[in-house]
Amino acid sequence: MDLKVYNVANACVRHMVSAALPVGSYTAQWDGKDDNGEPVYSGLYLVTVIESGRLEIKKVVAVHQ
Repeated sequence: MDLKVYNVANACVRHMVSAALPVGSYTAQWDGKDDNGEPVYSGLYLVTVIESGRLEIKKVVAVHQ
């Protein structure tokens, strides 16, 4: 499984999971930070999951106060 978070400019801001996992149900929680541990800007992000050649994309919104 490969799980990444992209900004709207299509740049990967966080690479969360890259591993071969056995069949099952999994959860992942993004803390709103990039790969350097810095908070991302508020706005729209795309979360991509690639598993067994299948791509799924979900939209998320990061809101910081």
